[in-house]
Amino acid sequence: MRTNTKSKVNLSYAGASSRGPGHKLNNTPNQDAWIFRELSWGFVGVVADGLGSHVHSQIGSKAVCRAVIKALDIWKRYPDSTVELLLRLIHNIWLLEIGNFDPNLCGTTCLFSAGITDLNRLVVGQLGDGIVHVQLDGVSRVIADKTDEYTNLTKSIHNSMSSDWICESFSMENRNIRLMLATDGIAEDLIQSRISDFVDYVDSGSMHKKTQVEKNKFIKRMQDEWPTPLHSDDKTLLMIKVGDQNAI
Repeated sequence: MRTNTKSKVNLSYAGASSRGPGHKLNNTPNQDAWIFRELSWGFVGVVADGLGSHVHSQIGSKAVCRAVIKALDIWKRYPDSTVELLLRLIHNIWLLEIGNFDPNLCGTTCLFSAGITDLNRLVVGQLGDGIVHVQLDGVSRVIADKTDEYTNLTKSIHNSMSSDWICESFSMENRNIRLMLATDGIAEDLIQSRISDFVDYVDSGSMHKKTQVEKNKFIKRMQDEWPTPLHSDDKTLLMIKVGDQNAI
């Protein structure tokens, strides 16, 4: 990472997105999106799942990835600002990013993780379906929105309020961190009690490859060979590791 000595961390990632069989059959685009960026002040990873009922959701999912990075780049300059202001900023920049497209046709979920290394602060956010797995010094927790578990509804950036988000902040100082962000095409097939085992599998298969291309290819191949019968949804997964890689 290109940053000063104080904020430099050992960082690696692997990610990919795959169009679901249902979208291939219907000749519709992948509505998921993801992005990972190393910046002078830290890193940002975003995963988004466009709403299937929204005709331009692939526009919205890509736009929210860009919006999160731009919002964090502004927000981190004001260390005393609230997370609520960050979430409002993400929404407003997303509206700018979708341009002339109708927001009501561009709905998308959003998962993000950002490490602001000069502040030793990790911020994790979730809006809508999907899963964020956070492991700090070997202790794991899952952040997932189960509000609409038995309905076909999910929270989306196009009509969300700050209170619709799940957002948590952690210290990064002297921590070994492992993060996994995945859209519902993956999350809905995971057994809650075995999520850590799945994270271990993804880690062992992807994060120890020699090149970034090889890391990403493992994630892509895993998604394309997904074993759940009759699965149809797009699948996107991003894994991030920070700290002493051998200790995680």
